[in-house]
Amino acid sequence: MIAFITGYPGFLGRRLVLKLLESKKFDKIIVLVEEKLKDYVKTLEESKNLEIYFGDIRKENFGIKGDFKNVTHLFHLAAIYDLAVSREPAYEINVKGTENVMEFAMKNKIERIIHVSTAYVSGTREGEIYEEELDMGQKFKNFYEETKFLAEKLVREKYNDLKPTVIRPGIVVGDSKTGETAKFDGPYFVMEALSRFPKWFPLPYIGEGKAKVNLVPVDYIIDGIFKISLTDKSIGKTYHLTDPNPKTAKELYYLFNKLLGRTNPVGKISTSVFKFMLKFPPLKGSVPVEALPYFECNAIYICKNAIEDIGWNVPDIKEYAPNIVRFFLEKRKEIKVGPWKAPQIKL
Repeated sequence: MIAFITGYPGFLGRRLVLKLLESKKFDKIIVLVEEKLKDYVKTLEESKNLEIYFGDIRKENFGIKGDFKNVTHLFHLAAIYDLAVSREPAYEINVKGTENVMEFAMKNKIERIIHVSTAYVSGTREGEIYEEELDMGQKFKNFYEETKFLAEKLVREKYNDLKPTVIRPGIVVGDSKTGETAKFDGPYFVMEALSRFPKWFPLPYIGEGKAKVNLVPVDYIIDGIFKISLTDKSIGKTYHLTDPNPKTAKELYYLFNKLLGRTNPVGKISTSVFKFMLKFPPLKGSVPVEALPYFECNAIYICKNAIEDIGWNVPDIKEYAPNIVRFFLEKRKEIKVGPWKAPQIKL
């Protein structure tokens, strides 16, 4: 088998490549890399089974030449992941880029298409959300969500004959065993905010904190993608790689506060007050306002397909949170809080 992967050496892309190489299930791994990352990629590990092409998913055939007729699996991970991104660049990469990827798959008659989407194509929907649901008339919290939704809709409708497999991860955090990550966002925003105050100073809860926040360790996400790609059961299906038993925002706030060695929270403030406080030191630059809705939107992602087809399970966050907090504290000065941007630390 031969795999073609977009989105290398991004947070998920690089780990997926390492997983495929380690598995020895694939004879060759072909990766598409942005031209601007050429120097960074040279610093990474090499393998005789890894073939690198520098191109652009916004271009037809990615602007590359080669024979890809023997590719059996296409993993599409390339995307703009930035909650504050404007619509035009997000549309160019997430939607038009996905269209070029699907055209590439058709041209080369690739058997297995694995499109990595996000659970947050659900937008502002709340309550139980099922894997087979997509367009339910929802609105979106930002252009990242909207364009990932449009990309998945394109894959499902225009390219349905390819029988693509769609994977929707929750909020991806560090490795469950080592805590390693290449980006600090999601719950790391909260840890950053808490870390800017003296440990003895009691901080209030933010809002009601009743919404479920869906966190999943990156090693479980990669293992899930790997298993899904190797089973014929997944052809044409959609999978939520989410936590079946997520904690509430309040529970997570208390947990991270405790692991950071801080005094227990006291009282609460409204999210509107907290949003105002983010404009001033010491909170300025810690939590982007675009992230706040993710701690308030109470969506429950049902992962029935994942459980039935690959035995999907995720450990309780209390088991691995100490590892991700420890890594955060060790690398806080090296990794800028926010989306992944190369070059970053080596994993």
